[in-house]
Amino acid sequence: MRKEYLVYQNKVYSNFVNYINDYILLSKDPAMLEEGYVPYSFYVCDAGEGVYGKLVPYSEVSQRYSVYDRVLYKGKEFAIAGHKRGDDDFTAPDSYVQILVSDKEFLNENNIADGASLMDDKYGLITYASGKIPISEVTILRRRKDLPVDRRKKK
Repeated sequence: MRKEYLVYQNKVYSNFVNYINDYILLSKDPAMLEEGYVPYSFYVCDAGEGVYGKLVPYSEVSQRYSVYDRVLYKGKEFAIAGHKRGDDDFTAPDSYVQILVSDKEFLNENNIADGASLMDDKYGLITYASGKIPISEVTILRRRKDLPVDRRKKK
């Protein structure tokens, strides 16, 4: 999982888009019209029906951060290449992850080459997505990274 969050008026929001020098909070709940939201088509011409947005300037956002997962497997940390669809919390009985590996021998040595696939072959670096690894064989590392509220600035 990798998700970005904003804190606006002491509430956390995960459904938003960057819009010029502001953010637009998004919702599909028509009741949000009473909270100052307007049809999203007010901002974007091909927004479709039933989506509402509220323009929030950077200056009114108190925090922006991302939460992301990595995997600890066999004493090494890896990026997640995939997991069971709809199982962001890794709670399904048949939950699994796939990890990004650049060492094909590592896949073979650890019996995770079955179902592995070539992900990228750029600039001489080959990356594979491993086969499925049962969640019971890994440790999920969930991390939070603070980000600048103003997306134009580097932290």
